[in-house]
Amino acid sequence: MAFAPARVTPFVVQRLQVPVQVLIYAGLFVCAEYLVNWLHLPLPANLVGMLMLLAMIVLRVLPIKWVKAGSRWLLAEMLLFFVPAVVAVVNYASLLMIE
Repeated sequence: MAFAPARVTPFVVQRLQVPVQVLIYAGLFVCAEYLVNWLHLPLPANLVGMLMLLAMIVLRVLPIKWVKAGSRWLLAEMLLFFVPAVVAVVNYASLLMIE
């Protein structure tokens, strides 16, 4: 049986699309953190990274299709990140009402 790279390549590209896009977001955050420390900005690195991403999309340096699948995946998984915090607030609401 012959190897068919034409059929394998789109499958591999589709499977690697989200991890590569998440790595783009992580790389932007690392660059933003470096800029915040280097320029002594009074802003958090995640905000600076979002502004860098917005500028690159608006200036058409970074096509939106390069980050769309990664952003959809991160938004879909956001519930997973916030459920423990919400449960803790519900369980310990009395401690929060003291102050």
